Amino acid sequence: MPAYLVVRTVSITDPLQYEKYRRVAAPIVARYGGKYLIRGSNENVLEGAHEPQRMTIIEFEDEGQLLSFWNSPEYSEARNIRLPAGTLHVGSVPGFTGN
Repeated sequence: MPAYLVVRTVSITDPLQYEKYRRVAAPIVARYGGKYLIRGSNENVLEGAHEPQRMTIIEFEDEGQLLSFWNSPEYSEARNIRLPAGTLHVGSVPGFTGN
């Protein structure tokens, strides 16, 4: 069952550093079988009261592959590039397999 890494950008305080992270992270995502479905799009609020945020969704074959990526030494180095660049909320969700 596919699994999705969901990233909501709260704030980017250093755009140059964040761009460096994006360039480094993309090949690592691909190496672990990840596929960008949404990358940095601004969310359009259709209902509710919240601030639109940039969102990234990456699909992996399954939760194991997603966690292999997330816990990999390569991504750990990339994450260290990203951390001083801003604040993100990151989570994972399983794909839907029902009707």
